[in-house]
Amino acid sequence: MTEQFPVGKWLYESLPEVYRSRDASEGYPLRDFLMVLGETGDVLLDEAERLYDNQFIETCEEWLVPYIGALIGYRPVHDVGRISQRALVGRWIELVRSKGTAATVEEVARGATGWPAKVVEYFQNLAHPQFLNHLRDAVHGGLDMRNVARLEHLGSAFDSAHHTVDVGRIALREGRHNIQNIGLFLWRLGPDQWPRHQAFQVGPRRFALHTLGLDTQVFNTPETESSADALAGPVNLPIPLGRRFLDANLADYYPRAFRIWINGLEILPGGMQICNLSDSGAGWAHAPQNTVAFDPVLGRIATPAADDPPDSVEMEAYTAFPAEIGGGAYERAAGFATALTPVTTVATGDNLQTALTGVQTGGAVEITDSETYPGSFTIDVDPDQRLEFRAANGQRPTLELTADMEITGAAQSEVTLDGLLIGGGAIVVPDTGNNELRRLTLRHVTLLPGITALPDGTPQQPTAPSLTIEAPNVIVEIDSCVLGGIRCHPSTVIEVGDSALDATEKANVALAALDGESPAGRVTIRESTVIGKINARVFTLISNAILMAELATGDTWTIAIQAQDTQTGCARFSYIPPGSKVPRRYRCQPSLALAEAMAAAKEVTSTLSPAQETAITRRVQGRMRPGFNERRYGRAAYLQLRNSTPLRIRTGADDESEMGVWHQVYQPQRESNLLTRLDEFLPSGLEAGFFYET
Repeated sequence: MTEQFPVGKWLYESLPEVYRSRDASEGYPLRDFLMVLGETGDVLLDEAERLYDNQFIETCEEWLVPYIGALIGYRPVHDVGRISQRALVGRWIELVRSKGTAATVEEVARGATGWPAKVVEYFQNLAHPQFLNHLRDAVHGGLDMRNVARLEHLGSAFDSAHHTVDVGRIALREGRHNIQNIGLFLWRLGPDQWPRHQAFQVGPRRFALHTLGLDTQVFNTPETESSADALAGPVNLPIPLGRRFLDANLADYYPRAFRIWINGLEILPGGMQICNLSDSGAGWAHAPQNTVAFDPVLGRIATPAADDPPDSVEMEAYTAFPAEIGGGAYERAAGFATALTPVTTVATGDNLQTALTGVQTGGAVEITDSETYPGSFTIDVDPDQRLEFRAANGQRPTLELTADMEITGAAQSEVTLDGLLIGGGAIVVPDTGNNELRRLTLRHVTLLPGITALPDGTPQQPTAPSLTIEAPNVIVEIDSCVLGGIRCHPSTVIEVGDSALDATEKANVALAALDGESPAGRVTIRESTVIGKINARVFTLISNAILMAELATGDTWTIAIQAQDTQTGCARFSYIPPGSKVPRRYRCQPSLALAEAMAAAKEVTSTLSPAQETAITRRVQGRMRPGFNERRYGRAAYLQLRNSTPLRIRTGADDESEMGVWHQVYQPQRESNLLTRLDEFLPSGLEAGFFYET
């Protein structure tokens, strides 16, 4: 209104016509005066409208958001996602109106952590006597051992059995089932999509979801609750799909969670059976006769024995992973080199090697589907040129190498690999005498640890490196990747960030020179987990990392983690095994805990005997070490820290997140947010505890 009708103009047009006519005859002096006077009116009107807008969270200025939130008790928490504080405060106003309800507590938990959540009111699961005139069949103290579905849910968020009272405090995880207890179950693993692709062929009628043949648990894709006051059920949560559960509820999860096509025709629930397809001798158990069998726990498909072996089996499904690293179908477009031209697209049936050769003078090759590309591939780049070999955004193609992929380049050339899942061979930068490749970047790439693996994830070549840099003076950047061991020229500069470097066993070599023993070049490790021994010339930086290594019996190495030059660089906020030779440490474990334990002991006894020092050292080092839920790539909880891992490791990073590759998940901050919010929304007299389902 102010822009179309300034106050000065409005005042002038409000005057009687006789005054405006006289003013016109005098050259409009009155109009000019009112226009000047109206400028102050415009300012006052704008200020009034601004003050009015600032009363509402939807229209207020950004600096006022925390103040409006403070009026209703909103306290800012750790930022663990791309959510504006304005949106949080706006939603908070709605939640305050429904304080004390289970649905509100559930939504608060989701908002505070960013993880799917379910609330369980434990008083409903308490066994108690019944009134004989009004019997409730679902309430009983005994457990029906014939009800398999109910038994499978024992201890989970969907436990419907009735329990006696636990008197321990739920917040301290001493007990759950009591009248005043509320349980919050959280699903930490994020969705990991497998777009439609050809399944890996294990045998004539046997196929696997994973394109490298690994067993893979299938998860549900959550759907939104029907209303704001509805509690989350299994269909609303990213639960791992069990065999019996999916068989009983197939219509609720197909085709949302997974889909199967045989020879191009989609299989409907009526033509499918859910069963156990575990190994049984040379084949699988429960081979179907007339229907397509699917095992959601192993991600396996078996086609009917009564039909001919199919020409094509395709699948689309969701698995789970702690965060977005390695080859995956998540958002990666922000990392693409958009300035590179030409961009050659490749799909099934195209010659991938021809496309790579065609951009030797610079450009990008983009795979636009999620299929498997078998073969032997080489990359060569002209001087001062850059080549990017990537998966299209939202796709996860697989390179099934029949020989190592060799990368060469002329002076000042660069190669980037992005979004690829690679197995069957390693990446090699050979020393051809004229290979002057300057930089190799691996971003969101999986180089299968152990080169190849059995379906259960057991590596077939556990000591073989996934990446070998034979040429001198190459800079290697590894960002958000999963890969096996590295062997490199002593002049190589290696930067590892947000990645897992997995030599498959702690006694294997994760990083060393080409002979597997001599020191590699300059190494930087940030927010990463390394499994295996390391010998480097210089550790430029070790930060927020977990290094897990040990010496084997009869090992030729004398130190599992060692730098030849310890006067250069820094090791900070990391787990570094005892006895390691690294640069000066700052708040690293277990050395920090050991120093504190020794200092505390000396306050009691000023002089400690060697036996006492040895006992303290053994106790601290034995306790202060990481533990992982899963150690094999292909499992959903790969390298996820156990809850039993000491708090000083789980919150030991410089920002109080956890050390290691899953630092980026910010689990401690999410837990802190949850505890802060629970204090504000729990009904008086109730106590809550939270538990991890994944």
